[in-house]
Amino acid sequence: MLKPLSAGLALLALCVPVSGYTRTPPNANTGRPGEITCANCHEGATASQDSTRLLGLPPDGYRPDSTYRLRLSVRYRGMKAWGFEITCADSANQPAGSFLLTDTIHTQLGFSRGFSYVKQTGPGAHKGKPDSCSWRFAWRAPPAGTGRVTFYWDALPCNNDGGALGDVDVPGKRRLAEWSPPKPAPRRHIWHYPHPETTRAVIVYRGRTDLPLRIFSADGRLAGRLQGATTEQDAIADWPGLDSSGAVLPAGDYFIELGPAVDTVIAVYFVRRRPE
Repeated sequence: MLKPLSAGLALLALCVPVSGYTRTPPNANTGRPGEITCANCHEGATASQDSTRLLGLPPDGYRPDSTYRLRLSVRYRGMKAWGFEITCADSANQPAGSFLLTDTIHTQLGFSRGFSYVKQTGPGAHKGKPDSCSWRFAWRAPPAGTGRVTFYWDALPCNNDGGALGDVDVPGKRRLAEWSPPKPAPRRHIWHYPHPETTRAVIVYRGRTDLPLRIFSADGRLAGRLQGATTEQDAIADWPGLDSSGAVLPAGDYFIELGPAVDTVIAVYFVRRRPE
């Protein structure tokens, strides 16, 4: 008849495979929401993410369905064996993309509940290597519309004594947006209005007269809004150089955005106002 394990022996049984984890680390130890980290079995300090770096991701966001070659590095003085595990999730904490091996000697793949993980192999623990270590692998980005993703990893600098004490846990994460093309700069027609106090600006354009024509100052502030009128060929608007409150605007550069209301500005000319 089997005797039940004591609490101390049960805990020991749970964490005995530390040396075995060098070759086959368990999945789901990245610190992703709902996951533990390597500190679950390795006892020691928890270090800042500054001790690790994830390199190879584009700063302006990932292109959907593209593959990126990545490198995870960890540095911790005095340590002589190394472990890591990394995965990626979307904003709903669901799997995002997939990992690929580029170095089958030092890294291996694991899978759990739809997530893929990259982690070190036995040779990938680099036993005896002092102070720093790194691993290379690839990540294939998810399809368009996935949105922001987060990489979660846990690095494990070890003292290489074969036990679970005195090691260091270094959790880390990095968010990455989905790339989107930059918005085109607004098209503008700019002119210099030298004497608003004595002249009115007449604007001849092609566009829609059912939409208001908006005029802006050079610094982007709305300077005037007026309705154009349709002539036989083009639309025309007469602006007396006043703002919406009726105050005379200063001399300077002004522009009209070319968009739904204005397709093309044909001419801007100035007509001297009659003295009152």
